[in-house]
Amino acid sequence: MCNFAANNLNMFDKIIDFDKNLLVSINNFKSDFFDDFFFIFSGQLAWLLTATVIISVLIINQKKDFVFVVLALVLLIALSDHISSGIIKKLVERQRPTHEPTLEGMVNIVHNYKGGGFSFVSSHAANGFAFATFSALLMKNRMYSITQLVWAFFTGYSRLYLGVHYPLDVLCGSIVGIGAGFLVYFILKKTRPACCQKPVTNLQALWITGSLVLTLAVISIWHGNLLWLA
Repeated sequence: MCNFAANNLNMFDKIIDFDKNLLVSINNFKSDFFDDFFFIFSGQLAWLLTATVIISVLIINQKKDFVFVVLALVLLIALSDHISSGIIKKLVERQRPTHEPTLEGMVNIVHNYKGGGFSFVSSHAANGFAFATFSALLMKNRMYSITQLVWAFFTGYSRLYLGVHYPLDVLCGSIVGIGAGFLVYFILKKTRPACCQKPVTNLQALWITGSLVLTLAVISIWHGNLLWLA
């Protein structure tokens, strides 16, 4: 029994060491451009245009059922954020890489951003994948689904680039988000099935994708002047 426990502990230590080394490798692949780009990307204000377009499409598609979709979205984010920040982070209490003494001097800190609270799991990844999963199931459009999954993936990656989360934080946060997305969609489908029978058109999906591409282009071109958005 003691040997089994010792072997498990040794395996756990190896996983944690691998997690730290992988984070350092990702975080050290940097440039001034990507410092600005992912610093802005990881924020919320930069995505107001895309969020506005998504809401507009939902209003057009859902009409009188829009209020039920909004309630589902509120439940989705509340559930995802509470599980990731309110439960898991408080239980695990893992220090962020930017606050970890053993990584001092090894993690690049971008624009003095160190993050707050605990690290495991990533709420950005949880919320990003929760929305991507739920909305992809709701809108039933391949272009939209790919756009949202790519957006969620790079949201998680931005947290690694900024050095405020480990890969395991992002991976497990993504799993939490995907689970929350499926659960809330299942609840909506059972309680208000009409909401789940209104796929977006390719044109509407193109509007959303276009707003995202436009936002990325603006960040890429004027990144130095947009740091206040983060």
